[in-house]
Amino acid sequence: MILKAAGISIVYLVLVATMLLINTEAVCAQHAKADTASSLTEKKKKNSDGEKPQPKGEKDNWLFGGDEPLELDVETDMRRLLRKADKGELQAATIRLVLPDSSVIREDIELRARGEYRRENCQMPSVMLDFQTHPDASSAFKGKLKVVTSCREGHAYDMLVLKEYLAYRIFSLLTEKSFKVRLLTMRFTDSEGNRRPLIQPGFIIEDVDDMAKRNDSRETDIKVPHAEMTHRRQMTLIALFQYMIGNTDWSVSAKHNVKLISPKKDSMSYPIAVPYDFDYCGFVNASYAVPEESLGIESVTVRVYRGYPRTKTELDAAIGLFKLHEQSIRSMIMDMKGLDRRTRKEAWDYVREFYEIINDPKQVREVFIQHARM
Repeated sequence: MILKAAGISIVYLVLVATMLLINTEAVCAQHAKADTASSLTEKKKKNSDGEKPQPKGEKDNWLFGGDEPLELDVETDMRRLLRKADKGELQAATIRLVLPDSSVIREDIELRARGEYRRENCQMPSVMLDFQTHPDASSAFKGKLKVVTSCREGHAYDMLVLKEYLAYRIFSLLTEKSFKVRLLTMRFTDSEGNRRPLIQPGFIIEDVDDMAKRNDSRETDIKVPHAEMTHRRQMTLIALFQYMIGNTDWSVSAKHNVKLISPKKDSMSYPIAVPYDFDYCGFVNASYAVPEESLGIESVTVRVYRGYPRTKTELDAAIGLFKLHEQSIRSMIMDMKGLDRRTRKEAWDYVREFYEIINDPKQVREVFIQHARM
């Protein structure tokens, strides 16, 4: 009986070993097949220049994940892009984006001029890159990306772009409920060969859907008649930030230079405001920026607080956040590559005035409590 049992055990072990061997060979075959398919897919993705699109994944992981400037070449019909009568109609373009690791993304897309004022008054409008309408667009991008460019050629206008880029970066230090940006070295080439290439700095702005998703929210088209009908703590932060950079060119009720997002898990809560477009602020101090007449100020560099009444506790909490990041903000400005020494000093001096105010209890009470909007 013992020998019989032992014989059965040996047979069982042999059968198990055989099954394991067969499974192992099957798994290896599957991996080999997958590797071959992957290799073929990569070959299919490469275009005639030997370039391949960025792998699938959220843009935030690689497009806005660093500080190094990206190189962006845009080839399109420049005469049509700069023609004011087109009113921002879509047109064909090819982009070539060089990433910090020297990998290259080449896409056939569509773009259009954006910004009513920029289209009418600037040599070069800002543009919207549309990756979802062109039939040959790959999966490297999804949706649309706003690109901010210099209004005109010249060093002074390049400084304005870099300062507006800094405004976005500063607000992103204070809260994740903000638009991420990435600096660009841009080259616009005329596809018709009738104009010389235009080289200038610029930056891309995170798509609103990506920003909302990053904050577990979605953009909402709900009409908010009053700023106080939005997330209170975020609005307190926005009001102080806009005062810091000297920006009055925004409105929640008119949805002017403000996007609204709603948390996915709490659709009944007040929407969250997220500001953008800071080229009219005193921190940037563009020559074309003119304050609203009703404000009674002669220059955008004159600060006007546009926030509503808050308790001292609420103000102290928000002001504490600015104080916490003071050195980081100073370093961000003073170490900004591309800004000349004079512009860096002027930019920090302007922000430093704000810190002098929030470090003085008397001025805090006067500016943010006594002169709050009613």
